[in-house]
Amino acid sequence: MDHYTVYSEVVSKKNNKEICRRGNKSFLISSKRFRDWHEQAVPQIMAQKPGKKVYDHNCKIYIEFYHDSYRRKDADNGQTSIFDLLVDCGVLVDDNWQILPRGMFENYYDKLQPRAEIYIYDKDEETGIVF
Repeated sequence: MDHYTVYSEVVSKKNNKEICRRGNKSFLISSKRFRDWHEQAVPQIMAQKPGKKVYDHNCKIYIEFYHDSYRRKDADNGQTSIFDLLVDCGVLVDDNWQILPRGMFENYYDKLQPRAEIYIYDKDEETGIVF
């Protein structure tokens, strides 16, 4: 099992899009808010990575989100942001279903220390968590 922590409120990649126009073409890009979060989260993951595995096979992931408010959020959007972060940092080779077929997340409140606690297990590893 490997454990990573991202110290900040996770920003949804899905719900933070901006329209970018080039000539007469328009397309969506991630918002500045998401890009800023991602930029500060990458070094946190990279600092925790030495000596840990790169997951390129059937694994399972458990994430605990600690939010700084009781504001409504879609439950799955933070998960997508974390998966993309782990792929960008080389922790996961990809976040497709063949590499990451099982996952679970829980949400909690912690006004003083919002964060995401990420636990990654090999497919056969005992977790104590019911997936």
